[in-house]
This record gives sequence, structure tokens and C-alpha cells, in this order.
Amino acid sequence: MKHHITRFDTNKIIYATTSTIDYFLFPAIAHASPQNRVLVYLKSALDCYKYYRWALQKGLRAAFYVSDYCDSTLTVKDELDEDVKAYLEENRLEVIPMNRVFEMKENERSKQNSERLKDALLKGENYPCDIDIIFTTDALRESVNIGPESNVQTIITDDYTEIGVLQKRGRVRADIEVLYIVPNRLGTERGLESQIERFEGSSTVRGLFQMTQQELAEEYGKQKQREKLHKGGPAYVLRFGSPSTEEAIYSPNKAAYVGLKARLEEFHQINPPDAEHNRLAAEKFGVLSSSGFVNTVYTEPARRVFIDASVSAIAEKYAGIPLIGEAQDKLVEECKPFLRNAVGTKDFGLKLILDEMRKQGFEIKTGKVGKKHGLPAELLGKNFRYIVSRK
Repeated sequence: MKHHITRFDTNKIIYATTSTIDYFLFPAIAHASPQNRVLVYLKSALDCYKYYRWALQKGLRAAFYVSDYCDSTLTVKDELDEDVKAYLEENRLEVIPMNRVFEMKENERSKQNSERLKDALLKGENYPCDIDIIFTTDALRESVNIGPESNVQTIITDDYTEIGVLQKRGRVRADIEVLYIVPNRLGTERGLESQIERFEGSSTVRGLFQMTQQELAEEYGKQKQREKLHKGGPAYVLRFGSPSTEEAIYSPNKAAYVGLKARLEEFHQINPPDAEHNRLAAEKFGVLSSSGFVNTVYTEPARRVFIDASVSAIAEKYAGIPLIGEAQDKLVEECKPFLRNAVGTKDFGLKLILDEMRKQGFEIKTGKVGKKHGLPAELLGKNFRYIVSRK
């Protein structure tokens, strides 16, 4: 008999067979508010920044949180906030580490007399009052407790390990409404196999287990250099002996090796996402809820929910605007990334988009361009369509 193993309850657990977190992310964050806050765990700091900007562009109150040692970098070619772009230009830099970007955002909050995100989370165990969505990495997995005053109702994670998901759920010290588990399967298996190969070697490359003491010492030196640069990754080689002397024994980090093997084995328990693997996942994660139930959601239904939520949000954004000329072109371009592949590529345009909006309950009306609309003179007297808001 399985038992509920957490002090706080999770009403619903959604387990995804797709790795496309967008399908779950946007519908979940679209209704974020001070009474319905969202905590999102992502694999990389760069993803946190990307989705943070995505949320801001949708008018949501979002922030990202990374560790002080996060060395992932943004470049001048990335899509950047204006202050980050200005900093790079002023200092004639091509790249900037994510921990520096986070520090800049924190300093800006202080200048605006807003509570720093780190202070709110570490000292107050609460969200700042002006933030409803936080995107983070493993940086918050063990170091922070978030109290019930934050009203976090939704947690989303792209983790797949039992310990990882349990720890991330456990950061919120309160009952929550829903936990989305969307395992990031893309490249995970090969990445783990590559790290294991460092220990075991291959037909063409000797592994750490076959190396001499001299070779292990050289690998250890490279590892320490990476640490000085705050580069991440496992500690592949351990050094035993007094640091004050040159006498030392070097050894492959067998604990790290065992850990990597365990993670690969656990990954194989959820991949491929067929009926048997989904059943095993449901058994594993069901203990996080008093109901013991996990709702497995497949790709097509998840994509449909994502499309419906996206269409509704864009319909409200363009409601009341004459859909003619530049406004029509902008609407079509905004819908292309998520809608074109879903409804087909033939004759993709305003008609198909408006049909999708009608399916979501939006009324479409017609009008005629007049001087009051402030549109170019060549459009005067022409017919246009517009969306009626549901609000």
C-alpha cells in the first residue's frame, strides 16, 4: 500500500508525455495573480531568462532567480532586456554571465524601493508583492522554503527524478492546487551517457578508470581550473592527501559515477513515454498527493490546450482594433509561431485565425475605416473586422 509522503498536499498532478513545456507553461501562467502564484523550475538559467522575458511581454508579473555562481552567459546576439543591452554596449562586452544579469535586476529593484527577490525568498520565505511568477533552476531546490502567505498554487518542473521532483515540490510549505511534471527528455540520455563515458572510456578514448596517477593529476588540474572560472559539471577526479605537500593520491569520483548511472537508469523508467513507462511514473509521483492519482497528458491534448489559451490571450490583446493594414499583419505574424503548424500551412491568414477565435467564443464584427481610427488615408472607407472582448 502506497502512502502520501509529504506534509502538504497537492490536489492535482499532471504528468506530460511530451517535453514541450510551452504546452503547459502558458496556460498555467496566464491566470497568475497574487492569489494564484506560480513557481517554475527549468533545466537551464538561459531558459529561465527566456521565459521570464516571454512572460513580461505578455504583461505578466514575472522574475527569474539564479545562483550567485551561475556562469551561463548571454550574448549580444540574444534577445535581451534594454538595460542588459545597454550595459553590454557601454562596457563594450560581447557576453554577460547570468549571475551578473540577476544582480543587475536586484539592484534595479532596490533603486525602485522594491524588495529584492533574494531577500524576499531567503529571509521572508515569501514572494515579493509585485511578483506572481518565478522562473528558477536547481538554485531553489534545497535552499529556500516558501511559506503559505505566498499563495503559490502551481509548480511546474522539467525534472524527471523522484528526488528532484520531491525536493522541488517541497520548497512550497503549503498545500498547492497543481504540480506539472514535464520531463525534459531532449538530449538527456546522450548527455548522461557522455558523462558516464568519461569514467568508463570507449573504444577510442581511455576513461578515468584506466588512467595513471599522472593522468588523473592532470585531469584534476583541469577540473580545478574550471572551478575557478565557476564552470559547472561533476567533480570527476578526487584528490586525497595534504594540500600543503605534493604527496597526493588521485582517484576517479566513484560516487559521481554511481550517481550518473542511477540518473540514467531512472531516466529509462520514464522513456520512451509509452503505456508501461507512464504507469511506472504515475506510481512514482502519485505519493505526492493524498489522492495518489496522476493525470497523464499526451501531446495532442496538451498542444490543443496551449493553442486555445494562446488564441484567447491574443484575441483579447487585439480586441477592438481594426484588423486592417499593419494591425492585421502583426496579428498574423504573432499567431504564426504556434498556430500555423497546428491548423495547416495552406492559406494561413486572418480568416483561419478568426475562425480559431470564434471557436473560443469570441464574436467577430465588421466596421468601416473612418478618420477617428487614425489609420493611413488610403484605408479610409475600407471595411475591416474586429474582435469583441469577452471581458
